[in-house]
Amino acid sequence: MPSQALSSDGYPGPTAPSSYTEHDIIWDGVRKVKVQLELNLARDAKNNKKGFYRYVSQKRKVKESVPQLMKRNGDLVSTDEEKAEVFNNFFSSVFSGNGYPHLSQVNGQHVGDQAG
Repeated sequence: MPSQALSSDGYPGPTAPSSYTEHDIIWDGVRKVKVQLELNLARDAKNNKKGFYRYVSQKRKVKESVPQLMKRNGDLVSTDEEKAEVFNNFFSSVFSGNGYPHLSQVNGQHVGDQAG
């Protein structure tokens, strides 16, 4: 199998869209194809129950939206609260320009402080 050239965004395939308008056109086409597929599945549900229920069960599956993240010390975090803290530390350090994470304050307490 021949290897595909990488696009400017680092993914296999053609180059990334050069403008926001191109991006909109591509996603509009994807949406139209998806709508057409769903209409066909609904229309043919009586004759193609297996295909219909396969599509429905595929849509019911919950996808984990954010994978495990690694703290600066190398520990992996898996809970949503820990992930939020890792993102908070990263972005607060980026936007503050300090080069190290600082905790945002909410109601006089630092985010991540233990109550009690």
